[in-house]
Amino acid sequence: MNQIGFLLGGIGLLCAFLAWAFVRARRKIRDGMARMQAVTIFRAPARISLKRTEPFKWNKGQRAEQRVAAFRALGLVDVCGFTVSREATSRMFLLRHPVTGLLGIVQERDPAGTWSDVAFFQSGSSQPIYASNVLKKEHFFLFPGDPKIHLPDVTEAELVTSVWKAIEPGATSANVAAENAAAMLEEAYAAAADARLLRPLEDFELRRLLKEKKMSCEDEEVSDVVFQRIKAEIPSVIGGELRLACRDQFLREGGISAREWQQAKERLLIVHDRTPLHELGKRVDRVMLSLPEFCRPEMRKRLDASAKTSGPPRAIFAELNAALPTWERYKKLGEVSRPVPADIYCAPLLQQST
Repeated sequence: MNQIGFLLGGIGLLCAFLAWAFVRARRKIRDGMARMQAVTIFRAPARISLKRTEPFKWNKGQRAEQRVAAFRALGLVDVCGFTVSREATSRMFLLRHPVTGLLGIVQERDPAGTWSDVAFFQSGSSQPIYASNVLKKEHFFLFPGDPKIHLPDVTEAELVTSVWKAIEPGATSANVAAENAAAMLEEAYAAAADARLLRPLEDFELRRLLKEKKMSCEDEEVSDVVFQRIKAEIPSVIGGELRLACRDQFLREGGISAREWQQAKERLLIVHDRTPLHELGKRVDRVMLSLPEFCRPEMRKRLDASAKTSGPPRAIFAELNAALPTWERYKKLGEVSRPVPADIYCAPLLQQST
């Protein structure tokens, strides 16, 4: 009898353990899916780099050339064409109206396809008035502009009209030419990325983006429970995206030579004050978000312990780093002020930390 009772007790404990493991695994999968969905909202290059190409050539020329021809028929003249860094199939062609200063932009990018934009850069402002006929809101969400005007699939003439109506009386256009167009467009995209990461989304905006991305397989709208789960992941996701943006900004500012960057880029740790330090060492961040983070075991332990320490993360990290043995310390490569103030560190080489 005792043996039977012992056996039944063991079976009960095993069943309880399996039930606990199942619930835990299901929660991890559920939270992981919510995090991935949150990532898709914000994952986009925080900085673009445009390279002028001559002669310019489209990947799929017919539709793009039709759009260019439509702008030419409106009196715009060719300025130049660009490729977009890290996006081998992306193309951007720029035209300008010699009297009004309106810019016509034809873009070719995967997976958005081919579309047209019209922009007006006012003197003294980095953000243009910007209208686009790109089809999906999820792509338009990533564009620059203040104001931004989304007119899906309208003609180039209608885009020109919409921007012209938005220009305030007396506004003067900035001089955009082949020599400065890349820098102006790069800055416009950078400022838009910073604002996108620093301005909280309203619930209706988030729901609209999730709906367009078809995050729910069964319904057009995500359920309230799933929505709240995704929303809860957003602060951490944005913290990671800000670190990526700080990395790209650091590279853009040229604070490091190409050779030094090649040696350091796989061992970066970027610290800003928008994310608790103990989150930097989480493996889930490294795997799911491809963040520019590199934590040695000893530093990871200290970061985990820092959850109980109050104060600015950058200052706390500097203290933790200074307390490490010399061979374990992270080398500070520099700092950036945008999109948020951040310190850029490089981890010690593995052979130096043994």
